[in-house]
Amino acid sequence: MMKKILILAVTATSLISSCKKDDKKDSSTGTEAKIADKKWKLTAHSFTYGGTTTDGYAMLPACQTDNFYVFAADKSVNSDEGATKCSSSDPQTKTGGTWELRSGGKELFFSGAEAMYGIKEITLNIIESTSSTLKVKYTTTVGGPSIENVATYTAM
Repeated sequence: MMKKILILAVTATSLISSCKKDDKKDSSTGTEAKIADKKWKLTAHSFTYGGTTTDGYAMLPACQTDNFYVFAADKSVNSDEGATKCSSSDPQTKTGGTWELRSGGKELFFSGAEAMYGIKEITLNIIESTSSTLKVKYTTTVGGPSIENVATYTAM
């Protein structure tokens, strides 16, 4: 069960990459201009399940920690395997799904990424952003209990 939880959390985390909000209140348009077409790399991930918080990033293999993501200006989501692939047959770059900002730039919404990530849609709450850092919070559910995830991305 824990492995299934980690896989879902990591999958959702990989989907989430590159949205930000300034310390000031930011409009969707301003936030969009900051995040579009930048490379974003996951640099921290924790999840809380059953009252216990776990460092999910420490559990990831190197072939996943070098991946990066781009939210294209055309609203498509692209992921790149980075320098190492977990499987040599994996494509270097994947495209699938779309992204949009909602709630005045406070939420990042993904849809249509089933083929790439196994997730139909997900909304991430933007809890911190600067010109180089994006921190998001989201909830996933695996067979009942909710899992609270916090992921931090750094612009490359």
